[in-house]
Amino acid sequence: MPFYVNSIINLLLSIVGRLKGGAGYVALLGSTFMASLSGTGPGNVAATGVFTIPTMKRSNFPAHLAASTEMSSSMLGNIIPPSGIVILTYGILNELFPDRMTMSSWMILAYGVGLWFFLQRLVTLWILCKVYKVEPVPKEELPKFKASFAKGWPALILPLLIFLPLFSDAQFGDFLVSRLGEDGSAAFSSSVLMFTPALAGSYALIIGRKGLPQNKINFRNLMDMAKDSIMKVVPIGVTIYMAYSISQTFVGLQMEEVVREWILSFGFNLPAIIILLPLLFMVLGMVLPGSAQIAILGGAMITVFATLGGDPILFASLLPAMTGALEGMTPPLALGLYVAMGIAGSGFKETTISALIWIFAHILLTIILLTGILPILGL
Repeated sequence: MPFYVNSIINLLLSIVGRLKGGAGYVALLGSTFMASLSGTGPGNVAATGVFTIPTMKRSNFPAHLAASTEMSSSMLGNIIPPSGIVILTYGILNELFPDRMTMSSWMILAYGVGLWFFLQRLVTLWILCKVYKVEPVPKEELPKFKASFAKGWPALILPLLIFLPLFSDAQFGDFLVSRLGEDGSAAFSSSVLMFTPALAGSYALIIGRKGLPQNKINFRNLMDMAKDSIMKVVPIGVTIYMAYSISQTFVGLQMEEVVREWILSFGFNLPAIIILLPLLFMVLGMVLPGSAQIAILGGAMITVFATLGGDPILFASLLPAMTGALEGMTPPLALGLYVAMGIAGSGFKETTISALIWIFAHILLTIILLTGILPILGL
């Protein structure tokens, strides 16, 4: 893992490190990419932050800005496939509005949402670098592009191995139906969803083999790797499973109807809901994980939005951004922020203030996207 992360960081440094604030852009690109694969923002802060935060600090990033930049970048990965919270949200949407969208099309939509939030963070970082007069990465610390590319280019193929099968399934649905029929097309979609993670995992193992003892992929090394990582994987899997189980319980009890009627009883119109719900989820993110928020309130809020005339698919696509991305950013339950603070050695007050800039920019974009003004890939 360290070898894999370091090769990506070095490749990005060789490309953008010469820009003012280049180390921050490396953190944004690298941490978002790695977090989308791991599906855990705080864990990714710990894995990539030990590389990116010290590099940012050496290029005149204040400690609190380095911490909040890494935190915001890593938490963005929670809303980009194959993150588990994206799959959880699709399950709830499909229960409420069956067959409105295939899983592959949903994944492409999630990439579209993630792209907007990536651009938002890019603009926010550019402004903050101007304000704090951040410098480029010192020349003596910049890796050579040729050498970095030779080591890091295989990692660039990994996101394509995930994206392209899903994109093909989503975009060529009519062709598949004409060739395979409705049942065959559905079976193909299911096969893609099961095959793609296995393909991506196998490829990651091959290109990351240099991080294994003796640079070999064998049974012993695989077992040791599984033994070391099982405690990190199981909590994530159990959390997703329990969250989905809770959501199914709420659906079975028709709790979304009760909550929907309660919310509607206040007489809010659609513009008010567009503003209030992101703020509500921001507050809930201070005490509840994003998966729990979606399990408890996701179905009800989707139906509220639809009842008031909004597009339920649009709202559902932004649920991970309102919950999973914010849970590790908003104090006091801000695990991503606390991990980054520990690595950066920054103080709580100034880091929290810096984090609020990222949070409010995130919420503002959420509100704009909920209005439907901006086009989203896949919608």
